[in-house]
Amino acid sequence: METPELRFQPVYKDERGLFSATSLWNVNDKLLDKRWMQVNTSVSDHKYTFRGMHLQLEPFAQTKYLNVIKGKILDFVVNCNEYHKDYGKLYVFEVDADHAVYIPKGYAHGLLTLED
Repeated sequence: METPELRFQPVYKDERGLFSATSLWNVNDKLLDKRWMQVNTSVSDHKYTFRGMHLQLEPFAQTKYLNVIKGKILDFVVNCNEYHKDYGKLYVFEVDADHAVYIPKGYAHGLLTLED
């Protein structure tokens, strides 16, 4: 079973603002299904807003690729697969616009905003 990980997410900035392309085709991971099933956008206006923990069970299990457009969050990921050696393990990532988090199926996920 895969584990969550923090990945670099390039952001290009100039006088107009910023641009960041999220392309799973560039992710070197043979197990990652690169067909997008759903894209979700969440906006939290206030610092210390908590969202989660979210987990989808089979047959609706989802791999997630989370990136931050603006601000900074703490992302919490917990292994919920009781048959995996890391069952119950908590992963915490500080994520900004320069990074993304890869969250495999079988992990619960939630986040806390660190900025307005």
